[in-house]
Amino acid sequence: MNESLHTTAVSEETTVPPQAPALAAASPWRAAAGLGLIGLGLAAVFSPLATGVILAYMITAGLGVYGVAQIVAYMKAPAAERTGSVISGLSLTAFSLFTVWASYQTQYSFLTMIAGLSVTVAFFTILRSVSQLFLFQQLRTEGTEGAGWVLAGSVLNALTGVLILANPLTGWLALSTVWGVYLGASGIVLITDYFSERRRRKATA
Repeated sequence: MNESLHTTAVSEETTVPPQAPALAAASPWRAAAGLGLIGLGLAAVFSPLATGVILAYMITAGLGVYGVAQIVAYMKAPAAERTGSVISGLSLTAFSLFTVWASYQTQYSFLTMIAGLSVTVAFFTILRSVSQLFLFQQLRTEGTEGAGWVLAGSVLNALTGVLILANPLTGWLALSTVWGVYLGASGIVLITDYFSERRRRKATA
């Protein structure tokens, strides 16, 4: 009798508490994040100029941070392992600081910053198109399925780059609108997942 009571007490002490409440508490944050993304998406769609300016400053600041990180990595690396990445870091940092400084010189200087970033984005988009074209040729030579999709992506990237170069400011605002649609769709996915999880928990309760 005493042994059975002792066994019952030990089993009660070693019982792992359920983790469902912790998971349930995390779900509302997912819904809140979804609402935030939808709000940002709507702001980008209905106010592309303001969103474009914010995005331009974020990208410019990001380039500066990346440049500083490259400089720090160069300084911490042993002398035998140092490469020419410090030149890229110095260039990015100088470009970021100069761009931010120039954007505050006049009332509409930020438009020049946006135009410059648009040209940069267009340049890399066209480079991506060229690399996809070479990849398409390689896949077609090897007889790999899906090579046509790579060619389609190359054509779309080339058209996007040309359109942005034709009108950098309008092209940047169009990119801001596209980002708004993407953020809004991501928010809808998070909220849908939140309600699906709630229904699943109620069904298993």
